Amino acid sequence: TMVAPENEGFSNIIFNGAELIAYGYQQIIGEETRNLSLFKLDLNLNKLGHAIFNFRGYQEAQDLLLIPNNELVITAHSSETDPLHNILVMKLNSNFEVIWKKEIGEERHEGPESAILDSYGNIVIACRTNSYGADYQKALLVKVSTDGNLISTYSFDNQKDTHINSLFELGHNYYLVGRSIDANGKKELVAIKHNTATDW
Repeated sequence: TMVAPENEGFSNIIFNGAELIAYGYQQIIGEETRNLSLFKLDLNLNKLGHAIFNFRGYQEAQDLLLIPNNELVITAHSSETDPLHNILVMKLNSNFEVIWKKEIGEERHEGPESAILDSYGNIVIACRTNSYGADYQKALLVKVSTDGNLISTYSFDNQKDTHINSLFELGHNYYLVGRSIDANGKKELVAIKHNTATDW
Protein backbone atom coordinates (compact mmCIF):
# COMPACT_ATOMS: atom_id res chain seq x y z
CA THR A 1 0.00 0.00 0.00
CA MET A 2 1.17 3.49 -0.80
CA VAL A 3 -0.40 6.48 0.89
CA ALA A 4 -0.08 9.82 -0.85
CA PRO A 5 1.93 12.39 1.10
CA GLU A 6 0.03 14.80 3.30
CA ASN A 7 -2.05 17.31 1.33
CA GLU A 8 -1.73 15.30 -1.91
CA GLY A 9 -4.22 13.07 -3.69
CA PHE A 10 -4.28 10.90 -6.81
CA SER A 11 -6.81 11.16 -9.65
CA ASN A 12 -5.28 8.76 -12.17
CA ILE A 13 -2.65 6.03 -12.42
CA ILE A 14 -1.17 4.15 -15.41
CA PHE A 15 1.28 1.31 -16.00
CA ASN A 16 4.43 1.91 -18.05
CA GLY A 17 6.35 -1.38 -18.19
CA ALA A 18 7.81 -2.00 -14.74
CA GLU A 19 6.69 1.40 -13.46
CA LEU A 20 3.51 3.09 -12.28
CA ILE A 21 2.81 6.75 -12.91
CA ALA A 22 0.35 8.42 -10.55
CA TYR A 23 -1.16 11.82 -11.31
CA GLY A 24 -2.93 14.09 -8.88
CA TYR A 25 -2.72 17.31 -6.93
CA GLN A 26 -1.07 19.03 -3.99
CA GLN A 27 -3.38 21.17 -1.86
CA ILE A 28 -1.82 24.31 -0.41
CA ILE A 29 -3.05 24.53 3.18
CA GLY A 30 -4.88 27.75 4.00
CA GLU A 31 -5.18 28.78 0.35
CA GLU A 32 -7.58 28.17 -2.52
CA THR A 33 -4.63 26.76 -4.45
CA ARG A 34 -3.85 23.35 -5.87
CA ASN A 35 -0.71 22.34 -7.73
CA LEU A 36 -0.44 19.38 -10.10
CA SER A 37 1.64 16.42 -8.96
CA LEU A 38 3.18 13.34 -10.63
CA PHE A 39 4.77 10.29 -8.99
CA LYS A 40 6.82 7.53 -10.62
CA LEU A 41 6.74 4.26 -8.65
CA ASP A 42 8.13 0.77 -9.07
CA LEU A 43 5.81 -2.22 -8.78
CA ASN A 44 6.57 -2.43 -5.04
CA LEU A 45 5.30 1.16 -4.77
CA ASN A 46 8.72 2.61 -3.99
CA LYS A 47 9.02 6.20 -5.20
CA LEU A 48 11.35 6.62 -8.19
CA GLY A 49 10.50 10.20 -9.03
CA HIS A 50 8.19 13.08 -8.16
CA ALA A 51 7.33 16.39 -9.81
CA ILE A 52 5.11 19.27 -8.73
CA PHE A 53 3.85 21.84 -11.22
CA ASN A 54 3.32 25.07 -9.36
CA PHE A 55 1.13 27.44 -11.36
CA ARG A 56 -0.76 30.50 -10.21
CA GLY A 57 -4.29 29.77 -9.02
CA TYR A 58 -6.25 26.54 -8.75
CA GLN A 59 -5.47 23.42 -10.80
CA GLU A 60 -7.67 20.30 -10.74
CA ALA A 61 -5.99 17.16 -12.12
CA GLN A 62 -8.04 15.17 -14.64
CA ASP A 63 -6.58 12.72 -17.15
CA LEU A 64 -3.18 11.14 -17.81
CA LEU A 65 -2.11 9.59 -21.12
CA LEU A 66 0.97 7.61 -22.10
CA ILE A 67 1.87 8.38 -25.71
CA PRO A 68 4.71 7.19 -28.00
CA ASN A 69 8.35 7.77 -27.00
CA ASN A 70 7.43 7.29 -23.31
CA GLU A 71 5.99 10.79 -23.26
CA LEU A 72 3.00 11.81 -21.13
CA VAL A 73 0.03 14.10 -21.62
CA ILE A 74 -1.86 15.46 -18.62
CA THR A 75 -5.05 17.51 -18.55
CA ALA A 76 -6.45 19.73 -15.80
CA HIS A 77 -8.89 22.48 -14.97
CA SER A 78 -6.81 25.64 -14.57
CA SER A 79 -7.46 29.15 -13.27
CA GLU A 80 -3.92 30.32 -14.05
CA THR A 81 -4.97 32.77 -16.77
CA ASP A 82 -8.76 32.82 -16.23
CA PRO A 83 -10.54 32.63 -12.84
CA LEU A 84 -13.49 30.90 -14.58
CA HIS A 85 -11.16 28.01 -15.53
CA ASN A 86 -9.66 26.89 -18.81
CA ILE A 87 -8.57 23.52 -20.19
CA LEU A 88 -4.90 22.93 -19.39
CA VAL A 89 -2.99 20.40 -21.54
CA MET A 90 0.67 19.56 -20.97
CA LYS A 91 3.09 17.22 -22.70
CA LEU A 92 5.99 15.86 -20.62
CA ASN A 93 9.00 13.67 -21.24
CA SER A 94 9.71 10.52 -19.19
CA ASN A 95 11.54 12.63 -16.58
CA PHE A 96 8.41 14.78 -16.07
CA GLU A 97 10.01 17.77 -17.80
CA VAL A 98 7.56 20.00 -19.66
CA ILE A 99 7.80 19.82 -23.47
CA TRP A 100 4.86 22.15 -24.03
CA LYS A 101 1.95 23.61 -22.06
CA LYS A 102 -1.29 24.96 -23.53
CA GLU A 103 -4.44 26.55 -22.10
CA ILE A 104 -7.65 26.42 -24.13
CA GLY A 105 -10.70 28.48 -23.26
CA GLU A 106 -13.42 30.78 -24.45
CA GLU A 107 -15.26 33.55 -22.60
CA ARG A 108 -16.55 31.39 -19.71
CA HIS A 109 -15.83 28.11 -17.92
CA GLU A 110 -14.15 25.23 -19.78
CA GLY A 111 -12.97 22.05 -18.08
CA PRO A 112 -11.58 18.72 -19.33
CA GLU A 113 -13.16 15.43 -18.29
CA SER A 114 -11.68 12.53 -20.30
CA ALA A 115 -8.87 12.28 -22.88
CA ILE A 116 -7.57 9.78 -25.42
CA LEU A 117 -4.84 9.51 -28.03
CA ASP A 118 -6.82 8.68 -31.17
CA SER A 119 -5.89 6.49 -34.12
CA TYR A 120 -4.74 9.58 -36.05
CA GLY A 121 -2.16 10.35 -33.36
CA ASN A 122 -4.02 13.37 -31.94
CA ILE A 123 -5.01 14.17 -28.37
CA VAL A 124 -8.81 14.33 -28.11
CA ILE A 125 -10.37 15.71 -24.93
CA ALA A 126 -14.01 15.53 -23.85
CA CYS A 127 -14.80 18.67 -21.88
CA ARG A 128 -17.62 20.74 -20.46
CA THR A 129 -18.21 24.38 -21.29
CA ASN A 130 -20.43 27.30 -20.27
CA SER A 131 -19.39 29.30 -23.32
CA TYR A 132 -21.08 29.51 -26.70
CA GLY A 133 -24.06 31.50 -25.40
CA ALA A 134 -25.51 29.00 -22.90
CA ASP A 135 -26.32 29.28 -19.19
CA TYR A 136 -25.83 25.52 -18.79
CA GLN A 137 -22.83 23.26 -19.37
CA LYS A 138 -22.51 21.74 -22.82
CA ALA A 139 -20.30 18.86 -23.90
CA LEU A 140 -17.25 20.03 -25.81
CA LEU A 141 -14.79 17.99 -27.85
CA VAL A 142 -11.27 19.42 -28.31
CA LYS A 143 -8.59 18.04 -30.64
CA VAL A 144 -4.91 18.96 -30.12
CA SER A 145 -1.88 17.69 -32.01
CA THR A 146 0.99 16.07 -30.10
CA ASP A 147 2.98 19.21 -31.04
CA GLY A 148 0.56 21.28 -28.96
CA ASN A 149 -1.40 22.90 -31.79
CA LEU A 150 -5.16 23.29 -31.40
CA ILE A 151 -6.74 21.49 -34.37
CA SER A 152 -10.46 21.92 -33.73
CA THR A 153 -13.29 22.18 -31.21
CA TYR A 154 -16.90 21.03 -31.45
CA SER A 155 -19.70 21.72 -28.94
CA PHE A 156 -22.85 19.62 -28.46
CA ASP A 157 -26.04 21.33 -27.33
CA ASN A 158 -28.81 19.12 -25.93
CA GLN A 159 -30.30 22.06 -23.94
CA LYS A 160 -29.29 20.48 -20.61
CA ASP A 161 -26.42 20.60 -18.13
CA THR A 162 -24.10 17.89 -19.48
CA HIS A 163 -21.07 16.19 -17.93
CA ILE A 164 -18.99 13.68 -19.90
CA ASN A 165 -17.31 10.92 -17.88
CA SER A 166 -15.78 8.73 -20.60
CA LEU A 167 -14.47 9.12 -24.13
CA PHE A 168 -13.37 6.36 -26.49
CA GLU A 169 -12.84 5.77 -30.20
CA LEU A 170 -14.29 2.88 -32.17
CA GLY A 171 -14.11 2.59 -35.94
CA HIS A 172 -14.44 6.08 -37.37
CA ASN A 173 -16.35 7.52 -34.42
CA TYR A 174 -15.74 9.04 -31.02
CA TYR A 175 -18.20 8.04 -28.28
CA LEU A 176 -18.84 10.35 -25.33
CA VAL A 177 -20.71 8.96 -22.33
CA GLY A 178 -21.93 10.89 -19.32
CA ARG A 179 -25.02 12.39 -17.73
CA SER A 180 -27.27 15.39 -18.15
CA ILE A 181 -29.46 17.29 -15.72
CA ASP A 182 -32.51 19.24 -16.90
CA ALA A 183 -33.98 22.39 -15.34
CA ASN A 184 -36.10 20.25 -12.97
CA GLY A 185 -33.11 18.30 -11.69
CA LYS A 186 -33.91 15.11 -13.61
CA LYS A 187 -30.76 13.12 -14.44
CA GLU A 188 -30.38 11.17 -17.67
CA LEU A 189 -27.68 9.09 -19.29
CA VAL A 190 -26.05 10.84 -22.25
CA ALA A 191 -24.28 9.03 -25.10
CA ILE A 192 -22.95 10.99 -28.07
CA LYS A 193 -21.56 9.51 -31.29
CA HIS A 194 -19.34 11.84 -33.30
CA ASN A 195 -17.55 11.09 -36.56
CA THR A 196 -13.77 11.35 -36.28
CA ALA A 197 -13.35 13.27 -39.53
CA THR A 198 -16.45 14.67 -41.24
CA ASP A 199 -18.15 16.45 -38.30
CA TRP A 200 -15.28 18.82 -37.45
